[in-house]
Amino acid sequence: KIFFRRIENKFKEKVLKKYKIKKPYFLYVGVLREHKNILNLLRAYSLCVEKYKINEQLVLAGSYDPRYSAVLKFIGNSKYKNRIITTNFIQSNLSLISLYQEASALILPSFREGFGFTPLEALASQTPVITTNTTCIPEILGKASLYFNPADPQDIARKIIQFKKEDKIAATILQESKRELKKFSWLKC
Repeated sequence: KIFFRRIENKFKEKVLKKYKIKKPYFLYVGVLREHKNILNLLRAYSLCVEKYKINEQLVLAGSYDPRYSAVLKFIGNSKYKNRIITTNFIQSNLSLISLYQEASALILPSFREGFGFTPLEALASQTPVITTNTTCIPEILGKASLYFNPADPQDIARKIIQFKKEDKIAATILQESKRELKKFSWLKC
């Protein structure tokens, strides 16, 4: 229920300032590990900036796994590294909710997910979701997302651009999310 809470603008501004995030931005929440497919997200983001000239930053909010150094290496070598923000683990739920609420969309490119809490948190925060068409995610989100093939950075980029160009997509996702979110509760769990 905490993710349904609306955060005061003043607090959200403070959180964005702390992490040097400027709106608009796309958000990823989760650990930076191989199965989370961050490299394809970074490749897709680079395509969006190069080919489609998007202005959004990419915010990676999650712990870094030292066994998976490829993400930080990719970012370090990227000509867009000043537009990619890494926050590490977000300690405060209110800060995390603030990041969700201010994001243009959550992007979750995972190859594997255990359940998929982050897209539900995003939807509860009234943030649209662009995500993988594999794993358990389509079963959980139903029509409350825009889906892509996580193995194809071009498809990820196409869906990000489609989301940006078609205003009604975000509204449709958030409308569908009302039905999907009713399916889940900790009491039922």
